[in-house]
Order: sequence, then structure tokens, then C-alpha cells
Amino acid sequence: MISVGAWAALSGMGGAQAAPCPCGKVIAYVDCAATTDGVGTKDKPYNSLGNIITTKFGPGSAIRLKRGSTCTGELSFKGSGSESEPIKVQPYGKGTDRPVINAGGADQAMRLDSQQYVKASGLELIAPGDGSAARRGVYVTAGDSGTMHGISLSGLDIHDVGGALPGKAANADPATGTAAGASGGIVFEAQGTTTPTAFDGVSVSGNRIHNTDRSGISVWSNWCRQPDVAPGWHPSCTEAWKPAKNVVIKNNLVSNVGGDGITLMTTDGAKVRGNTLEGFNERSAGGMGVSTLNAASSVIEGNEVSGGHTADGGMAFGVGNATAGTTVQNNVSHDNDGGFLRLAGAPDSPTKDFAVRGNISVNDKARAVSITGGPLTGGQIAGNTVHLDPTIDQLIVDSKTGEKLDVKFVDNLVARSVGAGTDKGTVGWNLEDPGFVVDHNMLTGVPIPSGATETVASGPKLLAPGATDALGYQVRQGSPTLGAGTPVQGLTGYPVSASRVPAGSPNLGAAQAPAAYPASLADTFNSAKDGKPEDWKVKGDVVIAPDPSGYTGNSLVLKDEAAATHGFPAGAGFLRVNARMRSADTTKPVSMEIVDPDGKPVASVGITDGHLTYSDDADLRVLPYTVPDGTWVRLSMLLRPETGSYDLSAGGTPLTSGQLRAGSGVASRLVFAGDKGATLAADDVLVFPESCPGPGTPAAKRIALEMRPAHAQ
Repeated sequence: MISVGAWAALSGMGGAQAAPCPCGKVIAYVDCAATTDGVGTKDKPYNSLGNIITTKFGPGSAIRLKRGSTCTGELSFKGSGSESEPIKVQPYGKGTDRPVINAGGADQAMRLDSQQYVKASGLELIAPGDGSAARRGVYVTAGDSGTMHGISLSGLDIHDVGGALPGKAANADPATGTAAGASGGIVFEAQGTTTPTAFDGVSVSGNRIHNTDRSGISVWSNWCRQPDVAPGWHPSCTEAWKPAKNVVIKNNLVSNVGGDGITLMTTDGAKVRGNTLEGFNERSAGGMGVSTLNAASSVIEGNEVSGGHTADGGMAFGVGNATAGTTVQNNVSHDNDGGFLRLAGAPDSPTKDFAVRGNISVNDKARAVSITGGPLTGGQIAGNTVHLDPTIDQLIVDSKTGEKLDVKFVDNLVARSVGAGTDKGTVGWNLEDPGFVVDHNMLTGVPIPSGATETVASGPKLLAPGATDALGYQVRQGSPTLGAGTPVQGLTGYPVSASRVPAGSPNLGAAQAPAAYPASLADTFNSAKDGKPEDWKVKGDVVIAPDPSGYTGNSLVLKDEAAATHGFPAGAGFLRVNARMRSADTTKPVSMEIVDPDGKPVASVGITDGHLTYSDDADLRVLPYTVPDGTWVRLSMLLRPETGSYDLSAGGTPLTSGQLRAGSGVASRLVFAGDKGATLAADDVLVFPESCPGPGTPAAKRIALEMRPAHAQ
């Protein structure tokens, strides 16, 4: 291994004008805060990206950027790694601050072009713009270069990407900023005309992507002309089908996106798992949360999608034209203006063989399921739970096509809460095609469509209806949903429990598990009167107010050294404590603390200086997991008294374990509190006993926990 500077010295050139190293393995250091330009060694680093651009890197090479420094321009370089020795782009130095690359006037902060086996991690990337031209955080391209392997992007913080938007760019087409030359946080694009080109082996994991236009993450290619798709369907599909393969997009936190959140186009077998998307279609029209288009065998599972704006788009999930074999399962969708699911097809670009199962939709507006174009063949919408506040307007199924529909809507639970004097919403169906079969569903508080069979209309007895926590949609003892379904191939349900009901007698809805233990404490704050918390002991400025993110319902809001306490039955067994927290200013400490009957701390989690904190016995520790101002974070603590420990997850991500406070008694009270100047919102409080946590149990098998390793934040 040899540094760039060492090679320069050996070649007699010296200084910053070193010739590219022909031996391949190069270690280059960059500190853009350095006052003088060095030779690329750790003690004499480069102070700009210019030397990196002209250097050729080979297998085993590394580009290391100084933590806390800011470089301006585009980071790009020549060369590729190998499967066993990828090129690594990573931070160096003390501390936790990321090195920053601000594209300035460049189109992107980082560019890879027809390169293979590259791993980039731990950087902060910014690409400012006014929406009139393309901008990207990371732009990965390949052109007439064959199959490009092994691109990994992890632990990046990508934000303030001002890419092209309809109405701002010279081209006002609604698709501006998508497809060829797309804008967004992370963009993959394969093009060409002579050599079939595609990516194989793409990993995008553990990144935080926020304030980006137009998209969060997208994959596209012009090698997209499938044999059974009409040539004129999409003008950009100029070349024969050559899809990206082995694409995995997982565990990313994506928020405040101008258009589409995560989009798969021209992929085969791609997996989108365990991502959290909050706020999309913010500055565009037609943007979807997570969607597929012209793709095969996609799997979209274990994601949480919320805050889709406008009914023109704003839907959590989309199965688009020219797709086959798409699976959308075990996701949570809530508070999306456009609704839960869009199914689109056309005679010249068929959509077929899709399965939508085990999902939970809460207070999605406009449409639970929207159908446009058509025809649809071999479709299954099974074992999902849709729950609506009485104020919501929604068409459960809204079909706007005269094309044939071959879809089975079975074993679903659709329930609308009924509140005295609050039933302002209108719920119905727009469905005429008899090929869309509605059979063996619970439809309570909503109309039953003509032709529906084996419908159960009584109440479901949910654990915590109205919450956006999936565990609130477990059913209680005596629920008529238990065992009332019809067998459906592949139906496993949202993993609320390690226990499963027999496949031959499934439940209705997403919870395919036996009746849940009663909750020790469940509060969504939606039934409070006169803005006062019910059964909470408060100190200082504590009120019930509309959700500060604009979602349906209310939240508990504490301001300026306030506290709110609620008791629950004490018990010595395993205990799950779930809640959402939102800090308006994350520099002001806020916390959720579990205490014993004498008020002694048992365990706590909080937000301080933009990071999650947690208790470890008497110590308070800081996690690298970052929390932006004004963003909800879903927290879960699993207390294990027999070992004196607890597990902590955030956003469905298992983060760490801590020790319970030595000498504390059994958990019996929950306390939310904030420091001076803090504004803390809390919601979806759910406390209940867990049975037998450990390997092969709810804590291990629940997808929201199982599939997400800790974010490299």
C-alpha cells in the first residue's frame, strides 16, 4: 500500500502535482480546512478535491476526508475496486462530525461514473440549487459500460439538494427531475445505446436524506424496453430490457422530499426494507412514497411512510405500469393525503401478479386503494388493516378504469372509529368491475360494497386504535376477527408477535397472531377534553394540542421545564414501552423516563443536541443516531428485569442495550419532561407486557426490529 504523496516522492515529482499512481492501491487524505495544500498523506493532506479528481485509484484504495472540514465542489475520481478490495471513501480524524462536501455550483456533491466496487460512508453531502436545474447528493451513472458491480452507500447525511422541480425548471413537464438526468438525494442511472448496461449489487443503507428535490432515492435506466411492453409506452425506453439486479435499499431515514421518496425503475428483484419516509411530494405533483415502475419481482416491506402531501400523488405505495411480481407487505402507512396504495396499468404495459398483504394504513386520506389505467391481473390485497378517524374522507377502493380487474380483496380489516358529534368524514367505494372480488373482510363503520361476500361488520376490538404504532392494531380477546379469514397463500401478517394463528384459519386484518395481552397504558390523546390531559399528572405548561406535524389527531405537548406523569400496573415481568417523541429544538434536552413506585429512575431515553441519549445504570450515554428538529421519532424500550437490562430501538431500528438503574424497583410510571426552552410533543403511548422476549420471540422476529441494523449516523 502506498500513499499518493509517497508515490509522488518516489517518482521524483513531489508536491501537489503528483502523477496518478499506476500501482492502483492509493490512500489519499483530504483536509479542506488545511491552510496549505499537501501531498495527500495524513500529516500533509490535500486541502481541496482537485487532486482526487485527477488521481486513478485501484483495488484496496481509500479516500479519507477530515472530520469537521468542508470541501467545496464535486468529489469524483477515476478507477474501480474489486469484490475483495473495494475503494473506500470515508472520514478520518477525531470526533463524530462528518466531513462535509458542498457541491456549491456543481450538479452533485459526489459522482461515480462507470465504476465498480466502491463503498462510501460517513459523509455529509449538500448540493444547493433553486429548482431550475439538476442537483444530486450522490449521482451514480453507467454508460455503455456493461454490468457495474458493488456500489455501497451507507451512513451518509444528504440534505439541501435543490434539484429540478416542475414549474421551476425550464421544462415544466410534471416528470421534470425524474428519469434521465434525475435530481435527488441518491440517483442511480444507467444509459447507453451500444453495450447493454446495468448495475448489479447496489446497497443503499443507513443514510439520512432530508430536504431534497426532486426525489429521495431513485434507480432508472433507458435499457427498459420489455418484450411485452409496447414500444411507444415510454419514449425513454430506447433499448432492450437490461434491469439492475441485487438492489437493496434499507434502513434509511428520508424526510421532506419535494417529489418521490424511493423509486424503483428497471430493476429485477430489488428490495426496499425497513426505511422511514416522513414528508414527500412537498413541492411537486404526482410524487409517491415508495413505488415501482417497469420493474420485476420487487419486495417492499417493513417500511413506515407518512406525510405524503396533496391528493395528486401523495400516496404511500405505488405499483406502476409494466410491473410483475411486486410484493408490498408488512408496512405501516399513515397520514398521507393521497392515500395508501396506487395500482396503475395500461393495455400496452401490463401490471400483473402483485401481492399487497399484512400492511397497516392509519388515517390515510382520499383513497385506500386507487386504480388507474389497467388491466390488472393476478392481484392480491389480503390481510391488511385500514383504520380511519371519523373525520377522514376516503374511498376504500377508487377504480377509475374500464379495463378488466383480476384482483382479490380478502381477509382485510377496514374500521372507522365512531365519535359522538365528530363524524364529519365520508367513506365509500367506487368499484364496478365484478372481477375485483371482495370476500371475507371485516368492514365496520364503513359501507359494504355490492357483491361483497362473507363480511363481518362488528367491531374488531383493537389494542390501541388511532395510534400509528403497528402494535396498537393487535386484537384483544373476543375479537370477531380471530380465525374468521379464508386461507391465502403467502399471508403471514404484520409481525406483531412470534406466535402465529394457523394458516388454515387466519385472522382478518394484519395481526395474524393470537389475542394480545391487554395494554397497561394506551393513550393517543385524541379523546381528551378542553385541551387537558386525562389521567396524567402534569407540572408546568402541558396541554393536548393538534399534532404539530399536521397529522390527524392530537398530541401531548410540553413547553419549558414541564413534565407529565402517568402510572400503570407494576409488574416484575418483561415490559414493552412504546411512544413517539418530537422536539421542536433538539438542542434543548427532552426525555421519556420510566420510574418505580418511589419515583426512582429505572431507565430513560431522550434527545439532546440533536442525538438520542439513553441511560445505562446511572450513566447517560449519547448515541450517534441523529434526530432533526421537528421530526417524530418512534421509540421502543423492552425491559428485561430478570437480567437487569433493556433494549432500545428508534424508528424500528435496534440501537443498543442498557442496564436498568441499580437498586430501582419495578417499573410503574412513565414521565415525559423537557428542559428550559424545550418544546416536546409525545404521542402513541403504549405500555404492555411482553411474553418470553429473546431469540425467536416478538422482539427478535418483528420485522420493524429484525431487519434494521443500527444507522451509521
